[in-house]
Amino acid sequence: IRDIGVTGVQTCALPICYVLDVSSGHWESSEELDRLFGIDAKYERSIQGWEALIHPEDRAMMDDYFKSQVVGQSQNFNKEYRIQRHDDQTLCWVQGLGRLEFDSQGQLVRMRGTIQDITEHKLAEQQIQALAFSDPLTGLPNRRLLMDRLEQALAAASRHGHQNALLFIDLDDFKT
Repeated sequence: IRDIGVTGVQTCALPICYVLDVSSGHWESSEELDRLFGIDAKYERSIQGWEALIHPEDRAMMDDYFKSQVVGQSQNFNKEYRIQRHDDQTLCWVQGLGRLEFDSQGQLVRMRGTIQDITEHKLAEQQIQALAFSDPLTGLPNRRLLMDRLEQALAAASRHGHQNALLFIDLDDFKT
């Protein structure tokens, strides 16, 4: 991180990094991060601009996490979430890390961090999940997934005072 100009604006010297000024909501980013986000130098670098890059289904979760955990409890930022690239709308999974910085009065002033593209890792996790919980011949859910979902359903029913029913059909010689 280095200072540039007389304004004291700080920018990133590391790849795939950012600096967020918490009071103004303005952020600076490295060229590599801009490439990951699919943005150019003209892109609005405000909180609203950042939120627009977060996948719509993850925005509420990220807003809650940032306000309650990071700002509310002064915890460093560490979260996996999805972004939607600005230029081509491609979905990417990222791991965001950020370190909080405070002024002499203990007020949060900025967050510096990095973002890593973990899309390939997430796709591999999904593939492993699919292999573990589905039948290789049919692709249908297997007994392991059934047991997992039964445990979840029984726990939920117990918590809410509901009842469950299970219908089991056995097909002989199904594979042949």
